[in-house]
Amino acid sequence: AEGVIVGVCCAVYTQSVLIIFGMTALVVFLLSVFASTTSMDFTGLEPYLYVALLVLVAFTLLFSVVNLATIGASPGEFESMSSAFDSVHAALAAVSTLLFCIYLVYD
Repeated sequence: AEGVIVGVCCAVYTQSVLIIFGMTALVVFLLSVFASTTSMDFTGLEPYLYVALLVLVAFTLLFSVVNLATIGASPGEFESMSSAFDSVHAALAAVSTLLFCIYLVYD
């Protein structure tokens, strides 16, 4: 069932899927080249990466609960917070991307 949903999404959003695929392939390739050519040792980062992942998960759960709390609110009550939610969402996506890029180099 999941394959059908993914297939439909890929068929509907073909251009977006191809752009994201290309960006992901480029990032993974560049990080692989960096990891294989650098003399830096990333093995000492394991506890820091683990703590960063736990903080990211906790922050994501907290953000989700706060976001869900605004669903039943009266119209306009949280309208001023909409841009704040968008900013937090973008920051969360950027931090997540950076963390998992570091995980790719670490591994």
